Amino acid sequence: MTRPKYVEMASHNIRIIWNYIFTEDTDNCGQIHHEHNRILISKLVQNQKRPETQIATTLFHELLHKASNIFAYENELTENSINAIAELLTQAFVSNPDMGKYFVELAKMENKGGE
Repeated sequence: MTRPKYVEMASHNIRIIWNYIFTEDTDNCGQIHHEHNRILISKLVQNQKRPETQIATTLFHELLHKASNIFAYENELTENSINAIAELLTQAFVSNPDMGKYFVELAKMENKGGE
């Protein structure tokens, strides 16, 4: 499976570090560093391999933190809201493969300069 190394969001080019291992005693699966435009994602939680859908949910989760940080200012999304939206986005893409195809085609079209 090919995972993106960078994601562009607004004017930010965010680096994604996959296979990050959190050394502190935590069940963290991901973390965003706003000041460095970097997302850290772990494939493990409590030394157990995580399913790919959970890893994808973590990516959405951290991207939502970044979006909230960029656009919401004082009214950032709550952790519960971010969790719920990330879960729903993951389910929407996993349960509806045509959505993913649509966005891949859209990206190809946009990168060519439109239709």
